[in-house]
Amino acid sequence: VGLYQGAIFPQMGFEPGIKAFVAMVMGGLSSIPGAVICALVLGVSESVATQYFSDGWKALVSYGFLLATLWFFPSGIFGVKKEKIEAALNLALIALLAAGVAALAWKG
Repeated sequence: VGLYQGAIFPQMGFEPGIKAFVAMVMGGLSSIPGAVICALVLGVSESVATQYFSDGWKALVSYGFLLATLWFFPSGIFGVKKEKIEAALNLALIALLAAGVAALAWKG
Protein backbone atom coordinates (compact mmCIF):
# COMPACT_ATOMS: atom_id res chain seq x y z
CA VAL A 1 0.00 0.00 0.00
CA GLY A 2 2.85 2.36 0.80
CA LEU A 3 4.45 1.77 -2.61
CA TYR A 4 1.14 2.43 -4.34
CA GLN A 5 0.52 5.73 -2.56
CA GLY A 6 4.15 6.79 -2.40
CA ALA A 7 4.12 7.37 1.37
CA ILE A 8 3.57 5.47 4.60
CA PHE A 9 1.40 6.78 7.42
CA PRO A 10 0.67 5.26 10.87
CA GLN A 11 -3.10 5.17 10.33
CA MET A 12 -2.92 3.18 7.07
CA GLY A 13 -3.79 -0.15 8.67
CA PHE A 14 -6.52 1.09 11.01
CA GLU A 15 -9.54 0.26 8.82
CA PRO A 16 -8.41 -3.27 7.78
CA GLY A 17 -7.49 -3.94 11.41
CA ILE A 18 -10.96 -2.94 12.58
CA LYS A 19 -12.58 -5.16 9.97
CA ALA A 20 -10.42 -8.14 11.00
CA PHE A 21 -11.25 -7.49 14.65
CA VAL A 22 -14.99 -7.34 13.90
CA ALA A 23 -14.82 -10.60 11.93
CA MET A 24 -12.96 -12.28 14.78
CA VAL A 25 -15.44 -11.10 17.40
CA MET A 26 -18.43 -12.00 15.23
CA GLY A 27 -17.14 -15.50 14.58
CA GLY A 28 -16.11 -16.10 18.17
CA LEU A 29 -12.72 -15.82 19.77
CA SER A 30 -12.37 -19.60 19.88
CA SER A 31 -13.53 -20.37 16.32
CA ILE A 32 -11.26 -19.75 13.34
CA PRO A 33 -13.77 -21.08 10.75
CA GLY A 34 -16.41 -18.84 12.31
CA ALA A 35 -14.15 -15.82 11.88
CA VAL A 36 -13.54 -16.71 8.23
CA ILE A 37 -17.27 -17.11 7.53
CA CYS A 38 -18.06 -13.84 9.29
CA ALA A 39 -15.29 -12.06 7.35
CA LEU A 40 -16.92 -13.16 4.11
CA VAL A 41 -20.35 -12.04 5.33
CA LEU A 42 -18.89 -8.71 6.44
CA GLY A 43 -17.17 -8.13 3.09
CA VAL A 44 -20.26 -8.95 1.04
CA SER A 45 -22.49 -6.81 3.24
CA GLU A 46 -20.12 -3.84 2.93
CA SER A 47 -20.07 -4.24 -0.83
CA VAL A 48 -23.86 -4.33 -0.95
CA ALA A 49 -24.11 -1.34 1.41
CA THR A 50 -21.98 0.79 -0.94
CA GLN A 51 -24.66 0.30 -3.60
CA TYR A 52 -27.15 2.17 -1.41
CA PHE A 53 -24.92 4.54 0.59
CA SER A 54 -21.76 6.46 -0.17
CA ASP A 55 -18.35 4.89 0.48
CA GLY A 56 -17.86 7.08 3.54
CA TRP A 57 -20.60 5.15 5.39
CA LYS A 58 -19.06 1.76 4.70
CA ALA A 59 -17.38 1.62 8.12
CA LEU A 60 -20.81 1.95 9.74
CA VAL A 61 -21.62 -1.57 8.52
CA SER A 62 -18.65 -2.99 10.46
CA TYR A 63 -19.54 -1.12 13.63
CA GLY A 64 -23.20 -2.09 13.28
CA PHE A 65 -22.35 -5.76 12.92
CA LEU A 66 -20.02 -5.55 15.90
CA LEU A 67 -22.61 -3.93 18.13
CA ALA A 68 -25.36 -6.34 17.03
CA THR A 69 -23.11 -9.34 17.60
CA LEU A 70 -22.04 -8.20 21.04
CA TRP A 71 -25.64 -7.40 21.96
CA PHE A 72 -27.27 -10.66 20.78
CA PHE A 73 -24.33 -13.12 20.77
CA PRO A 74 -21.80 -12.01 23.42
CA SER A 75 -19.57 -15.03 22.78
CA GLY A 76 -19.75 -14.71 18.98
CA ILE A 77 -21.96 -16.52 16.53
CA PHE A 78 -19.81 -19.66 16.46
CA GLY A 79 -18.02 -19.14 19.78
CA VAL A 80 -18.16 -20.99 23.08
CA LYS A 81 -19.85 -19.15 25.92
CA LYS A 82 -17.42 -18.44 28.73
CA GLU A 83 -17.43 -15.71 31.34
CA LYS A 84 -13.83 -14.69 30.63
CA ILE A 85 -14.55 -14.32 26.92
CA GLU A 86 -17.59 -12.15 27.65
CA ALA A 87 -15.49 -9.89 29.85
CA ALA A 88 -12.85 -9.68 27.10
CA LEU A 89 -15.53 -8.78 24.56
CA ASN A 90 -16.84 -6.01 26.78
CA LEU A 91 -13.33 -4.60 27.11
CA ALA A 92 -12.82 -4.97 23.37
CA LEU A 93 -16.06 -3.10 22.70
CA ILE A 94 -14.99 -0.24 24.93
CA ALA A 95 -11.56 -0.13 23.27
CA LEU A 96 -13.09 -0.23 19.79
CA LEU A 97 -15.54 2.55 20.55
CA ALA A 98 -12.72 4.66 22.00
CA ALA A 99 -10.61 4.01 18.90
CA GLY A 100 -13.54 4.95 16.65
CA VAL A 101 -14.10 8.20 18.51
CA ALA A 102 -10.37 8.95 18.35
CA ALA A 103 -10.33 8.25 14.61
CA LEU A 104 -13.30 10.54 14.02
CA ALA A 105 -11.64 13.26 16.08
CA TRP A 106 -8.39 12.78 14.14
CA LYS A 107 -10.16 13.23 10.78
CA GLY A 108 -12.33 16.11 12.04
